[in-house]
Amino acid sequence: MANNPIPPDQSSWGRGSELAERNRAILRNILEKAAVNDPKRTAVDQKIGDFYGSCMDEQTIEKLGIQPLKPELDRIDAITSKAGILNPLVQLHLLGVGALFRFGSSPDLKDSRHTIADLDQGGEAWDFPTAIIT
Repeated sequence: MANNPIPPDQSSWGRGSELAERNRAILRNILEKAAVNDPKRTAVDQKIGDFYGSCMDEQTIEKLGIQPLKPELDRIDAITSKAGILNPLVQLHLLGVGALFRFGSSPDLKDSRHTIADLDQGGEAWDFPTAIIT
């Protein structure tokens, strides 16, 4: 424990955590390089860099506040019956938000040579509606 202390912002720490942190640092470096406005950037680097830059523009994000999400929140707030959930739910799924459930594909757990339909609970952190913000 003395030689390998758990960082104060973590509940646990191990080699996997260290590797994940190192990978995040490498990816951040790639994104920051792509975000530099350089005429030598490829079109792909420009798209990646511009998207990353827009996510890091905290002043604009703070200025806009909840406004980019307001139409979707209003659509949810307007639900008054069980039947009324369908259209807002479809809209959220079209935006890439796994509201209530997530449907996709994954390797078959019994035979990884096959890819099968996958239905799972929604609400994972990565389901946040980035399409609404960008």
